[in-house]
Amino acid sequence: MSTEILPAGPPSEPPVQPPVEPETAAPPTKKRRGWLIALIVLGVLVVLGIIAFIVAESFAKDYARDYVRGKIVDVLQLPADAEVDVDLGAGSIILQALAGRIETVDVDVPDATFGALTGTLSLHGEGVPLDETAPVDTLRVDFAIGADDLAALSEDPSTAPTFAFEGDQVALGSEFELFGAVIPIGLTLDPSAADGALVLTPTSITIGEQTFESGSEDGSFLGQIASALLQPQTLCIAGSVPQALVLDDAAIDGDELVLTFRGDGAALGGPELATPGTCPAA
Repeated sequence: MSTEILPAGPPSEPPVQPPVEPETAAPPTKKRRGWLIALIVLGVLVVLGIIAFIVAESFAKDYARDYVRGKIVDVLQLPADAEVDVDLGAGSIILQALAGRIETVDVDVPDATFGALTGTLSLHGEGVPLDETAPVDTLRVDFAIGADDLAALSEDPSTAPTFAFEGDQVALGSEFELFGAVIPIGLTLDPSAADGALVLTPTSITIGEQTFESGSEDGSFLGQIASALLQPQTLCIAGSVPQALVLDDAAIDGDELVLTFRGDGAALGGPELATPGTCPAA
């Protein structure tokens, strides 16, 4: 039996194996989850901190309002249950307290009394220290009184003339007796402030049925009387208000005379706001 010899073919190459993909590492789920928990905890702490600050701010504002209200009640000698509205502005009281003073304070008292005067009081303060013995940077008080209160400033209120407000002027009504006849007098006056006193400057006077303007010259008998009466009248305010407050302006607003006082540098707890001023001897 013969053996057939086949021609040698090209050498066979081993089969090509597909590349082996490297194994992808599993994501660090535990590590990522830890960061997420940390962020949640941080967010909760921030929220709790904000809530705590809001609560503390509310308590601080209440305390500051009570402090200011107590001082106003003491200074004005108001009843303990008097209506006193205190506004401390929009800033953070805690941050202001750390600085030792409140930036702005506004107080409204619908029924306040200064000596013989009764009216509506509005107080504005800036740079109000929490230390009651320290001076306030700015202190302004607007005190609105009615026409009847002007009579209380007269030396003898029982014989004081009748006051009324007409437009931006004060109207004064009185009378005098001449040769057995009672003659009515009417004055119109401009209110102002000078050297801490209320000044009423006549602009015209009516005697009987005749009117004389300020600055006009009339040599008649009534004209000479009018000239003598057309002189500024000064009413002392100092004896009715704390000595720290100085009258700075006076103007008619509707049916009220608004007296504006300045008390810059006064201390809320100092004697100058608790002691009435004095009027010079007549």
